[in-house]
Amino acid sequence: MILIYKNKLVNDWVIFYTVVECGSLSLAATKLSTSVSTISKSIAKTESLLGCTLLRRNSRGIEMTNAGNFTYKKAKSIVSSVYSLLSEIGDDTGRICGKIRFSAPSVMCENTANQWVYDYIIEHEDVCIDLFSRERSDLSVSSPEFDDLVLKSGFINSPDLVHCKLTPMPLVMCASPDYLNENHRVVNPRDLDDHNVLMLNHPSLADLTFTKEDEGIQQAIKIDAKLISNNVTAIVNLALEGKGICVASPYWYIRNYIESGELKLILPDWKIPTLETYLVWRYREYQSPLMISFRKYIQQKWEELSFG
Repeated sequence: MILIYKNKLVNDWVIFYTVVECGSLSLAATKLSTSVSTISKSIAKTESLLGCTLLRRNSRGIEMTNAGNFTYKKAKSIVSSVYSLLSEIGDDTGRICGKIRFSAPSVMCENTANQWVYDYIIEHEDVCIDLFSRERSDLSVSSPEFDDLVLKSGFINSPDLVHCKLTPMPLVMCASPDYLNENHRVVNPRDLDDHNVLMLNHPSLADLTFTKEDEGIQQAIKIDAKLISNNVTAIVNLALEGKGICVASPYWYIRNYIESGELKLILPDWKIPTLETYLVWRYREYQSPLMISFRKYIQQKWEELSFG
């Protein structure tokens, strides 16, 4: 739930930001527990204050003007700062309470992070958490999508961010029994050239090095994938349907399919690089009890997910 603040100027920014996020005045009114009339008046007041048109209505809903798009980016930063401030000053007794924004890749939000957040707020009744699905691999302190706490994989390329390196994510290759029965055997990484490869698209996976640890053998291979996607669910679903070999799937995501026999591991003796994973946040001299508690909680849940 989003709060309506007593400060009218802050309130107008929250309303404008929510309208853009929802794409509709009526949806924004529902989310903010207010009327469409109140929403419309607030937008008109903000436009009058700025001296420009921010939003235009059409048959498909609302459309931002150039000024509206610029204002939305600023409003996003303002609203984020308000949420952060409320979280940090909400209680000075050490009690865990307030609001926090947490983002993770979509596959995490859909399958695990949603349950993590739910369990946390059930345990801490005075806490509200906004869960966002973000796919950005690059991140800096000025990124408009930067939430209070970010779970991300890949690289950390901004020295102004604070991060906690988590246990790297194991990646594996898999295919359905039907696909394996109907196609050539895969006994060496180079055999992948003869197969339909369904590849996870990630900046750190451009070239894969396969390692056979017991024999000390390495092979660096540029895979000619038939289909590349940054959506893990998309490529795993195709593998389940017998459409090809899924390369670089997170083991935590396909573990149940392996155990049920719906998928089989390919080249289990060969290892591909793990995916570096981090919790990232902005530096602040003071961290609220909520931020400290939730960060430790997510770190523990991550360890349990892949390695517990």
